[in-house]
Amino acid sequence: MLFNKTGSYNVKLDFQKFVIEKPAFLFIAPGHVHHILKIKNLKGYSISFDEGSVYSEMEHDLKRISNIPIVVEFNDLTEVLFALTDSLHELQQLSSSLFVKRASQGILHSLLNLVASQSIAGPPHTSVRKKRASVIGNAFIVLLESRYKTWKEPSRYAEALSISTNHLNDVVKTLTGKSVTAHIHSHSILEAKRLLHFTDLTVKEICYETGFQSTIYFNKLFKKITGMTPLQFRNKFHV
Repeated sequence: MLFNKTGSYNVKLDFQKFVIEKPAFLFIAPGHVHHILKIKNLKGYSISFDEGSVYSEMEHDLKRISNIPIVVEFNDLTEVLFALTDSLHELQQLSSSLFVKRASQGILHSLLNLVASQSIAGPPHTSVRKKRASVIGNAFIVLLESRYKTWKEPSRYAEALSISTNHLNDVVKTLTGKSVTAHIHSHSILEAKRLLHFTDLTVKEICYETGFQSTIYFNKLFKKITGMTPLQFRNKFHV
């Protein structure tokens, strides 16, 4: 997690560029491609932690907000967020005793919950219907993260959420502007892009690794979404 209190920086996250010019929290999940491109008068913190240090509900929240800069709006919580990051930093300079570790974990949980609440929670006046739609949308994204390799049909996600396929598609499209199928394809191709960037697996191996049975279909879908063939993408971004 990156938190800049002052200054600005440019960053590329999963092949998208962001310009961070205000205080913001940025969660980068393991395996996500990221490069800091430009820094100007930057002051803040880089906070590393593994999934085992947070409880399961928090893991789900972090998956929803990974790679989305969460700008800190100056309100009643701003000083609290700043104080928590400062306290966490100060504790890390102390002993590594069990009690200090527990205290650090408690502060980390508080910080993550407050940051996530700025992105996930809707306004107090949000209608029950909109809140329900948000719950469904978030649940779909969490399922997609873990099931995209084997669940390529929208009906599988709808069944797991105990709703109709049409209802799931309506909710997801209203919230994001994209259909369930488009999300499945986009996430699968994003994972393929990461493998092309990080590994030397062949295109055929990556095709199967991301859950596709036909390399011809995989290549066509990849080019449709990215404008490049898998090999062209690898030649451009592979390190």
